[in-house]
Amino acid sequence: MRPLHALLFALAPVCLASGLNAQAINIDVGPNLILWPEPMPAYGAGAAQPGQWNAVKDPFVGQQLLGLNGALTAVSVSSNISSSFTWGGPTNLPAGDDYIFTADGQNISSFGPTAVWTFSGLADGSYDVYTYCWAPENSGTQTDVWVGGAPATAQSVGGFWAGSPHAQGVTYALHTVAITGGILTMEAGPTLPNTSGAVLGFQLVPASLFTNYCFGDGTTGPCPCGNLGALGEGCRNSSGSGVAVQSQGTNSVGSDDMTFTAQGMPAGTSALLFAGNQQVNGGAGAIFGDGLRCAGGPVQRLGVRSADAGGSATWGPGIIALGGWSSGDTRDFQVWYRDNSPQSPCGALFNTSHGVETTFQP
Repeated sequence: MRPLHALLFALAPVCLASGLNAQAINIDVGPNLILWPEPMPAYGAGAAQPGQWNAVKDPFVGQQLLGLNGALTAVSVSSNISSSFTWGGPTNLPAGDDYIFTADGQNISSFGPTAVWTFSGLADGSYDVYTYCWAPENSGTQTDVWVGGAPATAQSVGGFWAGSPHAQGVTYALHTVAITGGILTMEAGPTLPNTSGAVLGFQLVPASLFTNYCFGDGTTGPCPCGNLGALGEGCRNSSGSGVAVQSQGTNSVGSDDMTFTAQGMPAGTSALLFAGNQQVNGGAGAIFGDGLRCAGGPVQRLGVRSADAGGSATWGPGIIALGGWSSGDTRDFQVWYRDNSPQSPCGALFNTSHGVETTFQP
């Protein structure tokens, strides 16, 4: 490999909040001739992100990009290498979006510099960045991809592929990157000496900040007395529903604007938000009252609220300061609430929401 230089929960995850105001963008790199246009909007590629694809053409200089809805964004992209290729030979892929997406791209010579791609004008936030580098001759040729200036992030892409689904390490590299100042730099170069590399496209996907898990809907495990909630909820309570927690704001320590809203509780009941530092039973939870305990380890109480007439209560902002957490800390959140009017389904007189996990950012 060439030296790299200057790139009381966990089952059935559901992502409810995106990285700040991060923008979702699809890019097809290459000459994009009539035979190899950009894919159709229904094509989601490896990120399962359908929407408008940008045909980014050689010489790759300052092209402004469209969002998934086809509207012009403030984001532009450039690369330091203007070389491109089309592959007209057999790739063993049937005609369709896989073929036209991978049959052309940017060529990276082993004798030249690494390819540097710079995205400007991005909304700050957390992104999952998919970089496609599969060799369309299907020879197993590999390309290294990394985040500019961070060699430890290098991933090698290449191998034999027969078409969708895409696979990390075969057709694409995947990096999660926190953007501040609107700039993202990605680099790519041949993995082995005297070989070439390629960049075929990108997908920028707003990364999840909050992950829900440990549900009482039957996807994680049984509720105490068969009192299953609806999909995405905790175990059912006397109101006829389970409690779902909506996460809003960000997990930024500096912003401390994170909020949690529990919905589906009996009206007027008392509810406590608490945080733990580990998942109970590997994320499956354990029976606890009429619900499941998902957040475990030493726990911190983060305030008691009374549910309003609609069965909702909100905590935050200011939760991060209250907990005393730092960037890089991971915490699991859950809501405990009373259920004694008139009688809870299993008779324990208290219940819980599902859990929410996040790792704090600066």
